Amino acid sequence: LFCPRQGYKDELLKSSRAARLAFFGTLFRSGILTFSEHAQSFITPFFVRKKNNKQRLVLDCRRTNALFRKSPANDMGTSEAMQRLVLERSGVLYMGSADIRNCFCQCGIEPEFSQFFCFSDWLTPGEIASMSETCPDIGFD
Repeated sequence: LFCPRQGYKDELLKSSRAARLAFFGTLFRSGILTFSEHAQSFITPFFVRKKNNKQRLVLDCRRTNALFRKSPANDMGTSEAMQRLVLERSGVLYMGSADIRNCFCQCGIEPEFSQFFCFSDWLTPGEIASMSETCPDIGFD
């Protein structure tokens, strides 16, 4: 498995602590980010432009993924396999699909694994408290 020493990282986030803090605050207020005192592995965020000129957040988790066993084989067919389907004349074909835009909300991390998916910034208690006016006393895991 290819495992880089450093993951891809958005240039603005890489160069600006203020931008990173704003980004972390957005993720926290959205319920996506929590805080931990113990990090076992780090991930890095970057963005790609979508066809509609919006941005998609991508988290480079290759270094963390290298710490875990390989996932089982996926039984989903490829688009090439779809071209080779043969349906009997009286048969009915049912299909379903999904779009990656929904994947972010569907892929969660169990709390016991959150220490493996950390950003590499150290935040002060004041910086953490300033991310949410409704939760100024945020606890750690």
